[in-house]
Amino acid sequence: MALIKTLFFVLIAEMGDKTQLLAAALASKYKVRDAAVGIFIATVLLNIIAVLLGSSIGNLIPMNLVQIITGVLFLAFGFMTLRDEEEEEEEEIKETKFKLPNFVVVALAFFLAELGDKTQIMAFTLAAQLKSPISVLIGSIIGMFIADSIGFLFGRFAVQKMPEHYIKIGAGIVFIAFGLLTLYQSVAFLQNPAIFGLVIVVIFLAVYIMKFKKKQ
Repeated sequence: MALIKTLFFVLIAEMGDKTQLLAAALASKYKVRDAAVGIFIATVLLNIIAVLLGSSIGNLIPMNLVQIITGVLFLAFGFMTLRDEEEEEEEEIKETKFKLPNFVVVALAFFLAELGDKTQIMAFTLAAQLKSPISVLIGSIIGMFIADSIGFLFGRFAVQKMPEHYIKIGAGIVFIAFGLLTLYQSVAFLQNPAIFGLVIVVIFLAVYIMKFKKKQ
């Protein structure tokens, strides 16, 4: 009963959440196998942390710092996704020795995006309420994995139905938007409308120059 209840609540909570949208965005860049392994690893780690540590995680890891790192990584993922294929191939040749496996990149992105999010907090709360940590752990892993897999498969479907060029632009913009939103929520001075507006203008000018201006 605890397993089913947890699975249901976590699945519902993840539908439309940022990590599900993140999964859809990653579909334009990574293979199904890499995404599945990465999502599963991140999901297991996140829910083990939630069930075992619960609210004490805030004392162990400065959550604000994690959110700032997440925002910066999302911006980086966005610009990486928007790069031309020729640039990516040249970069891959230069960085072959240092490149992380794709499933590790996916796992890292999901782990940081979901760490301290409402779904992880829900898993901790259910573990405390239901007094069945193993069932809650299994249910939360399955629920989160299903929801994020749906997001990824939707992204793959979109890739097959739409030109890859436009999919990559959309995915890059999604990453950048998540990065900006995360930094807005985590960095105090960015909550000044004028400063945040200026940051948005600078970011999207950079996108325009990188992706469109040089082709003219």
